[in-house]
Amino acid sequence: MAKDWLSKLSEEDLEQSLDADIRALLSCAGRTEEDIERVAQVIAARPPHLAARRRKRIAADYWRSVKEEVYLLLCTDDAKYSALLGRLTTTGRVTGPVVIAMIATAVSKELGFGTTLITPFVVLCLIAVVRVGTQAWCRLASNSNERGNRARAPA
Repeated sequence: MAKDWLSKLSEEDLEQSLDADIRALLSCAGRTEEDIERVAQVIAARPPHLAARRRKRIAADYWRSVKEEVYLLLCTDDAKYSALLGRLTTTGRVTGPVVIAMIATAVSKELGFGTTLITPFVVLCLIAVVRVGTQAWCRLASNSNERGNRARAPA
């Protein structure tokens, strides 16, 4: 599904929204979806303010959960994001920081995670989308979600 506001984003603009250490990780990584996955896993493994005992459980949840929500936003007609899509469509000047803030706020509200914690993951999702295109990212994310759901299914 075509999103005009998404086509106005640039990878460089999105990267500037990341902390310098995350930008450095990203610049050392390759340009594939798998490389972005690895960067996200490194970030998730070290949330700065969580006690060590809580990190393991929560770390896996950040990336997977944010990616699933961004998938719902970009690749489906899920009603919970219709108001956000309306605002993104009618926002006059679409810039990376505006889009990131709007999406991160909506996703954090949905997931109950702090906006500051999930913003880098939203940015990584958007960078992947800009790199490979919306349709390709949606297919990749859909396949990833299906594998994840099978792995979490009770035996």
